[in-house]
Amino acid sequence: CYDRVLQIDPTDASAYFHKGRHAHAIECYDEVLKISASNALFSAQKGNALAELQLYTQAIDCFDKAIKRDKEDRFTYANKGKLSSL
Repeated sequence: CYDRVLQIDPTDASAYFHKGRHAHAIECYDEVLKISASNALFSAQKGNALAELQLYTQAIDCFDKAIKRDKEDRFTYANKGKLSSL
């Protein structure tokens, strides 16, 4: 399924994330954030990918940026909280 998505859009960060290719997903999120720096969702998703690579400090930084942009996103708060307890 994700392979088909990537055939259609080879820059789909979410597909790379779900295939377990977290480093490549981060590269894609970085490119998107260059264009849309205020996008809370992409900051949060990048944080999730960083967390999968056990880059917890960087992940928390991304979650903080996402929370700053969308204070109502309870999932980002929860993801940050999980990492803060490690």
